Amino acid sequence: MLPLLIALSAFATPTPVYGRVLTAPDAPVSGLHELQIRVYDEDSVAWETTRRVWLDDGWFSVVVDLEKGSYSVGLAVDGGAESERVRLASKRKAQPDLVVVPGLPDPVPTTDAGVPVAWVEGEPIYAADLQASLERVVPVDPHDTQPSAEQMLEALHSLIEEEMFYQAAMRSGLSHEPKVKKVLVNTLLREHVYGDVKNSDFSDEELQAYFDAHHDEFTVPEKRQIKRIFIASGEDRSAEEAREHAEGLRRQVIEDPSSFARLASEFSEDPYKRRGGDLGFVSIEGKPGIPEETINAAFRLAEGQTSEVFETDHGAEFVMVVSMRSEVARTFPQMKGSVLRKMKNDRYQELYDAYVEQLRQEAVIQIDEAALATLP
Repeated sequence: MLPLLIALSAFATPTPVYGRVLTAPDAPVSGLHELQIRVYDEDSVAWETTRRVWLDDGWFSVVVDLEKGSYSVGLAVDGGAESERVRLASKRKAQPDLVVVPGLPDPVPTTDAGVPVAWVEGEPIYAADLQASLERVVPVDPHDTQPSAEQMLEALHSLIEEEMFYQAAMRSGLSHEPKVKKVLVNTLLREHVYGDVKNSDFSDEELQAYFDAHHDEFTVPEKRQIKRIFIASGEDRSAEEAREHAEGLRRQVIEDPSSFARLASEFSEDPYKRRGGDLGFVSIEGKPGIPEETINAAFRLAEGQTSEVFETDHGAEFVMVVSMRSEVARTFPQMKGSVLRKMKNDRYQELYDAYVEQLRQEAVIQIDEAALATLP
């Protein structure tokens, strides 16, 4: 009789079934075969499947969906007769024998990743995938240069389980989850955009030329530490009343400059009152949330000076320049790393735009203008 080894863990659902097809003791079958597996609960079929499976040294694996219990299994290979049934053991190495008559393997297509060594629902796991997984395995015997047969089988079944998880995730619709979409998009961009740009693509001469042409971008501009007191005008206070209030506060600051933070915390009406009116160090380019008039007034002052009260669209204010930082011109050796990052980012953007345009040309895109018009 020709043995087949089968295992089923009785402690989980769904459960992997491991098997080994042999033509004779110590004579495993390899290649691509069609396996028909039936699991019996007494004489009733509790679960069955027909799969094209790659047998590597006779081993295969499928996943069954069974409740905990006592089962037996029968198997046919390549349309042959079903073997004698055997009980399903709870441990892989405690297998009874099962008789099968294997057929001949089909031709196996090869790719750059080598031959397939297993399939999960028709999706191949290639030899290169297994080899990459084995490279991370430490041999049991430190004198061995290769993983053991048991380690190879464990690595293969780890890849099989990973593929099963992936397929289950796709069936459950997880590919439509925003976080999963983001991971997939980022992976795609790394392959088609970011992976095409390397540091070695840019010579020192190109970096120097870019630095010379964009010198201002690598210069630290002059900055001033600005304090501000702002009095809002509106329904509850006229523009004239706002100005009078700001004038009174300015007189107190002129008499005692150290009072600025206390007065700003008590009377100013902008988000910076919590910091005593301190806007931090700001360049002439400005800062989000700070009016242009405020920046311009500060850059007309010397260090330690306080401006006159001036009006804006929303109220009246005055500013003080606490300290100043001069412009700093950086040299190319200092900024070489920043230049490289800037040039890479520019290249990324070019490749990104080209890839987006390519996808747009290939995609069928429809926009429902009528539906858009109904949105608030």
